Amino acid sequence: MAKRSRKDSELLREIAAQFHKAIKSRHLPKEEAARVLGVSRQTLYAYLGATAMPNAEVVARALHAWDVKLNYRGHTIAAEWYGEKGLRRPKPAEPYQLSLLDAIDSLDKRDVEVAITRKDPERIELQVSLKFVG
Repeated sequence: MAKRSRKDSELLREIAAQFHKAIKSRHLPKEEAARVLGVSRQTLYAYLGATAMPNAEVVARALHAWDVKLNYRGHTIAAEWYGEKGLRRPKPAEPYQLSLLDAIDSLDKRDVEVAITRKDPERIELQVSLKFVG
């Protein structure tokens, strides 16, 4: 495992302190706090002990659920960074169906390779490769 940098350690300590403060001020059992964050109790203890870094989704849940603000190297990270519903995910691209007929029409003789893979007295097997260029 790579050695943590001083900056990583600072952020880990800030997250641990703010999570501790939020859990204590709300009198939350650790099991409930872990459920809110969507992690196991053991993982929560790792965050509280500053030995594991939560991912962005976990941080966003804490910021929203507990109104936590993280102060790191002169910057304040608050729930507003993540929007109303938490971490923003890009919308998946719509699938696009390519037309096989259009692709075949675009072929040139340089895009077709034919190889004989097997010869028998009664048959020949061919391998046909088509190179489609976008």
